[in-house]
Amino acid sequence: DEGSGLSRENRISPRAMLAVLERFKPYALFLPLSKGCRIKSGTMNNIYSYAGYFVDKETYDPFVIILNQSGNNRGEALDLMEHIYRKSP
Repeated sequence: DEGSGLSRENRISPRAMLAVLERFKPYALFLPLSKGCRIKSGTMNNIYSYAGYFVDKETYDPFVIILNQSGNNRGEALDLMEHIYRKSP
C-alpha cells in the first residue's frame, strides 16, 4: 500500500516471507548482524516482527517471527528459536 512497507494494508504471511528470504540470500550481508543473526526488525502498534537468517559458518538459514499482540516478546521468541537451531544436528 505504501512504498516504505509500513501500512496495515500490506500483508504477508510468514511462509511468504520465508520465500522472500530464500531469494534474498545472496544479499544477506546487507542485513545488520546482531547476536549471530542477520536480522531486520519491524514494529507497528501491537505488531512486532523479526526476519532474517541464523548464521552458521557460511550457511544462512532463514527465520520469520511475526507477533500480533500487545507486548513485545519477539526477542524471547528469537532466543528460543536460536537455542533450538544451535542444538539441531
